[in-house]
Amino acid sequence: MKTIPQKLKLQIAAAAAFTLLAGAANGQAEVVRYTFSGASTAPLGLPAGLSASNFANSGSTGFSAKANNATINGATNDEAPGDEYFEFSLSPDAGNELDISDVFFDYGGEDTGYAYSLAIRSSLDSFSSNVAEVLDVESAGTGAGVVERLVADLSSDANFQNVSSSITFRIYGWGDDRFNQSTERIRIDNVKVRGTVSPIPEPSQDTLVGAVLLVVLGSRIVRRNRR
Repeated sequence: MKTIPQKLKLQIAAAAAFTLLAGAANGQAEVVRYTFSGASTAPLGLPAGLSASNFANSGSTGFSAKANNATINGATNDEAPGDEYFEFSLSPDAGNELDISDVFFDYGGEDTGYAYSLAIRSSLDSFSSNVAEVLDVESAGTGAGVVERLVADLSSDANFQNVSSSITFRIYGWGDDRFNQSTERIRIDNVKVRGTVSPIPEPSQDTLVGAVLLVVLGSRIVRRNRR
């Protein structure tokens, strides 16, 4: 039986370590979720170092205790994106930062004969642009169910990495000109954010030494120029 060369063993170990580190860097850990169980708007699953607001609604949107989800009522919201939305905020504790991998939720229509759209926006640009959207979904009469998922992949967006202050996400919903009855609703559920929360790195000793040397060198140059 052949033995694995030591060099190959080291390469295999390095590859495994890289895979583990890449998985951690992808930020697949859940940092908050809203499931609306019993019409609760409280955040669940928060890790140490992170706070979150309750899930809130604007306009005539609301929460359904019977179906354990959130709803957008078609009688009042037929503009894009309109002033009907849900929102929640994430706030890293002092000395911590948040890297956001993705934001997602499940959705579905209720009744038939209309189309609806959904979008996710953030406070980083004052809610002016979508980070994810699904447009003109023809409702198939799913009742209280939610059957699709909208995902905002933010893992490669530098604006959503190293977040050290509060950030708010909004979920907008609107419909076409047929989306105009109180029985026509958009339902969302299982709102989740994945990412990592970690202490803000302190400057390394080498960085501090380098900074001190630059200051000393700069002061010497200034004194020399004055002579």
